Amino acid sequence: MRLIHQIPWSQAELEALMNILAANVFDGVKELAVEMEKQGLLCADGENKKRLRYFRELQSSGYPPLDATEIQRFKEVFEDANVRACYDALPFTEYNLAYLYGRIDDIGKEGYVPTDEDILRLRQRSTGCSETVFVAEKYKWTLLDMGGQRPERNKWEAAIKRGIHGLLFFSAVDEYNVPSTEIVGKTKFEVSLDTFKGLFEGNMDLLEGAVVVVMMNKIDLLATKLKADGDDFTKAFSDYSGAVTYEGALEYYETQFRNALPPKWPEQLVAFHPCCGHDSELVKKIFHSVRTSIIQQQLAISGI
Repeated sequence: MRLIHQIPWSQAELEALMNILAANVFDGVKELAVEMEKQGLLCADGENKKRLRYFRELQSSGYPPLDATEIQRFKEVFEDANVRACYDALPFTEYNLAYLYGRIDDIGKEGYVPTDEDILRLRQRSTGCSETVFVAEKYKWTLLDMGGQRPERNKWEAAIKRGIHGLLFFSAVDEYNVPSTEIVGKTKFEVSLDTFKGLFEGNMDLLEGAVVVVMMNKIDLLATKLKADGDDFTKAFSDYSGAVTYEGALEYYETQFRNALPPKWPEQLVAFHPCCGHDSELVKKIFHSVRTSIIQQQLAISGI
């Protein structure tokens, strides 16, 4: 939203974003090193075994500076054929190492300022409530970004009590076969759907009149996974009987979320948008549509 509405970053914020970018490199390689060890995979280059062990043993609380030495280690590892094959086969990863690898020489330059594309691809868990204020279509908007992890959800009610006109719920549609780290035996998508349904429990009076928007996120990864192995989708959803296509999968997701809404929830107060978080033009079009729906609803409530 800040990029779309051209809200500038302060120097302190840019430095913080650069630290997150560097941490994503270490986090991503560490995740990959752990996966290689878990699968008992060997590196094509024997020296990379030592480099992987180095990354695997790093503590996230004390990552070294992303200097020329660390960048070279990263490049040596990611250029290893067996390591790259492991990365390409991962069903899920939070860190886009392929993108970071392509940008690593620039990122490592002294005084480097993260680009808009870098910022869009950063991975950092939201915590607490981040508030962004901007003006669009002659209206002042306040956007509250709430952390989505389980410990953060008890803070949602306080935000809702502030009075909201729209609720944007992001759900990653590629996580249909990714095990949840919160609830044993469930996938991340199942937890997402349960969380969406639980939003309305005890909050119906607070959400009445609000536009609910389900952002079906990571459609690029969904398309890639379906193309690679569509059978995984039908295994995850035993009641799915259609052809395993991108369009069919999105239609199924929309049905699942519709069924999770409270009975008789007004049709004009719900919308579904396939999206990709780092496609700023697509998000811009979606948010324009969302703003229009919210404005029309508030005008209707006011009797205008």
